[in-house]
This record gives sequence, C-alpha cells and structure tokens, in this order.
Amino acid sequence: MNLARIGGVLSVLGDPAVARDAVLALVDGVLEAAPAARTVLVAVGPGAGDLPGPPAVLRVRTVRQIPALRGAGTPQATAGLVVLLHRPDAEEARLLAALAGPKGGGWTVLTVGHVPGAHWLWYAAADGTVDAGVLGHRVVVPVRSSARRRL
Repeated sequence: MNLARIGGVLSVLGDPAVARDAVLALVDGVLEAAPAARTVLVAVGPGAGDLPGPPAVLRVRTVRQIPALRGAGTPQATAGLVVLLHRPDAEEARLLAALAGPKGGGWTVLTVGHVPGAHWLWYAAADGTVDAGVLGHRVVVPVRSSARRRL
C-alpha cells in the first residue's frame, strides 16, 4: 500500500475502537508493501506496542519525542510515517500538523481522532465499517482491538 499520496494527515474519526483497527490495518498494508528498512515508522503513545512490524519500528511515548521534531516542534527534513493510536490533544495535533505540513519534510500521519487541517477524514462506525469520505468507499475493518466487543 502506498500512502505517499495522502499528502499529510489521515484522521480516522468516529468510534475509537474501529478507528484504531482501521489505522492498524493501514499500517499492516504499509509494512507488507515496503520493507521495514525503507519505511521510517514512528509509533506514538500507550498503544505503540500494539503496532505491527519489526523491532525497528521506533516507539515513543509522546509526539514531542519524535526525532524529526527539534526545538519547539520545528520539523526536520526527514520523511516517514507517524502512527498515533489515540486521540491527539491540542499540542499533539499541532505538532503532527507541523510534521505533515509543507515545511514538515513530507511526513505522513495516520491518527485516531482529528488533526486540524487533515487532508483526509475517514469516519468509523461502531458496526465495524469505515467511510473513506470523498473516495466514495465504505469498507469493513478487520477486528483487532481487544477492547472492542464482538458485534
């Protein structure tokens, strides 16, 4: 799966468990298509350990710890994929938007919850479906979250 055309942030809104499963499924696709050696993947937050992939995946506790951010949240010119499996707070959202913005060095951000200025907004429903917005697709997301109850 090539997420290079996302052009910034893909926010999955709605049911948090389904949104999380959708983001995890996207990451699975990225790792299948691109060997880990060519994919800079940064997982953020308490759910970072749930992210699939090799040990080379960089797992950090907070957005501020992403190595591409220096100083007061100024992105460096390194590109990669940042995955946030929880809803970002205002500061996290600002930093993620900076990473994915025109001066952010080409980072792609996949997040559960909203990041202002997100290029893509997908909507997850409690029934396990995700509406991909302007793409006009509705897909069923494989269940992965242990917290999600069986439907």
